[in-house]
Amino acid sequence: MLNAFFDTLKAAAPGTITLPATEYVGALTFGATCTASITYESDGDITAAGNSVFPTDRGDWISPTSAAPSLYQIRATSASGTAIGTFGTWLNLTTSRTWTVTQTLPGIKSDDITIEIRFNGGPVIDSCVVTLYAEYS
Repeated sequence: MLNAFFDTLKAAAPGTITLPATEYVGALTFGATCTASITYESDGDITAAGNSVFPTDRGDWISPTSAAPSLYQIRATSASGTAIGTFGTWLNLTTSRTWTVTQTLPGIKSDDITIEIRFNGGPVIDSCVVTLYAEYS
């Protein structure tokens, strides 16, 4: 009975969520702070940036994007705890959500972040693992 209820919620979602199985965002600097970030935008886009310049479009988290943000929610879980952002809490996608790793001294900082998306408090519709990698040389 409960599964039927969740199936109803999933079926009521106005768009189709399709995330890549994995996503990699990397950045490298020589002698300067290095940053890599990924953003799930409220308009349905996914963008990534290395060193906060020239964000690149990584596709859409929803199709059609006109269905965004509706009642969709996102949750991130950090594997190592090195990334900056909100973790372990469902967040409404009416606001764009960003996760970042920053390396301020020579070395490497990386994190594998599991991203999950659901509709209206229902079950997870899709998920992916995002690797953020920042190297300061």
